[in-house]
Amino acid sequence: MKETNKVVGASQSLPLLIVMILLLVLLALSIIWLIWLYVKRRKANHIQNLPQSNNIVAPIDHKQTDVAQYQKLNNLLQAKIEEFNNELMKVTQLNKAQAEVLMKKYVDQTMATYVNNALHEANADIAQKAEAYSQQLLLETMESLVEPVVSEHSTVSIKLKDDNLKGRIIGKDGRNRKAFKLITGVDIIIEQEPEITLSSPNPIRRELAYRVMNKLLVNRNIEPLRIQKVFEEENKHFEQDLQHYAKQALEDELQIYDVDPAMYPLIGRLYFRTSYGQNVLSHMTECAKVCQMLAYKLGLDPKIAKKVGFFHDIGKATDFEVDNDHVAQGLIIAKQYNLDPYIVDAIRSHHRNTTSQYVYSTLVKIADVISAGRPGARIDAHEQYVKRVTTMEELCLKHPGVTKAYALKAGRELMVVVEPNKIKEQDYQKLAYELKKELEANEITGKIGININIYRINTINVKTEASNTKK
Repeated sequence: MKETNKVVGASQSLPLLIVMILLLVLLALSIIWLIWLYVKRRKANHIQNLPQSNNIVAPIDHKQTDVAQYQKLNNLLQAKIEEFNNELMKVTQLNKAQAEVLMKKYVDQTMATYVNNALHEANADIAQKAEAYSQQLLLETMESLVEPVVSEHSTVSIKLKDDNLKGRIIGKDGRNRKAFKLITGVDIIIEQEPEITLSSPNPIRRELAYRVMNKLLVNRNIEPLRIQKVFEEENKHFEQDLQHYAKQALEDELQIYDVDPAMYPLIGRLYFRTSYGQNVLSHMTECAKVCQMLAYKLGLDPKIAKKVGFFHDIGKATDFEVDNDHVAQGLIIAKQYNLDPYIVDAIRSHHRNTTSQYVYSTLVKIADVISAGRPGARIDAHEQYVKRVTTMEELCLKHPGVTKAYALKAGRELMVVVEPNKIKEQDYQKLAYELKKELEANEITGKIGININIYRINTINVKTEASNTKK
């Protein structure tokens, strides 16, 4: 029992002994370290007290000191950054990769917004400058265009110096009048006044007949053989005049010399063709000049622009002789004379029915509007009047109960007849209001003021019986 207690006591004192040994070792090391520091300090003081000599003390390297200081500060900065990133990740609960994705997304959105705003402002500025430039361009072109504001009309009436000439014109049993119509293709209308009217929808025939009739009236010798002879003479002169008019427009005014000579008579015919009172050859020449000036401004080929502007309405030289509009007829002529593709495109698209393939066709559209829209260029011609009158009557007849509609006083008054059984008196005002709104909204009839008169006519039909009385 006593031995067991001795072993237990020895085992309990062993850790205490080890701790005491460690403390003694630590104390010895501390003493040694303090002695070493003391010796080192004495040596340093001794060196400082020595006389200064270049052979004993080495010069101080300031560059090496600056680099060491920079490295120390950089290490401190990197440690702070790392510490800040660690704190940020703890707060946001995001790792470095997730934070980079969010930051990239934010920067992309911010830059996209900035770029879009910048582009919008730039586009608005460009559009404004382009609009101002285009307006200035057109104004300069229109100011440079010097053309007479005069509309030539085909003459259809001839005044007679002597009313007795009517008899000579008609001839015995009307033979002179019949011969004139057969040879020229133009009818003669005898007016009550000392005047005759030459009637034909073909302006070429009407012009030729006008020349023939004037020459016949000079010597008063009017008979079928004389009519035939004068017609043949004037026809030759007329062909020469067609060549002259074409040469004057193409070569003298526009300096275009590469057109097929076979086209000259066709082009010359346009001198006698009008569209809404505007001479077509003058219109084509004018469009050619406008296209040429626009091409100069825009850096395009002025020669091509000039030709395209001139030939866009070539179909009007023959459209009155066939059942085609001038666009379709122009395409036929272009194919017949092998006109260039850009001219064909301008003919096809100048009324905006199809999309343009060449930029020159766009110039033609602009020039066409400038030429037709300038003051005095066009008037309300017969074809426009007929179209307006027809439209007025058709709009009225679409309403239930309207039986008749007549446009009077050059289309400025409208007479509407209604059926009494279908439209009552209290409905007059409603019908008048509806007609007024439709006429005003219509593109053709809305250009002038129109007086609308509505009539409700009661009709009584009575039939008589045949008499049975015998004589």
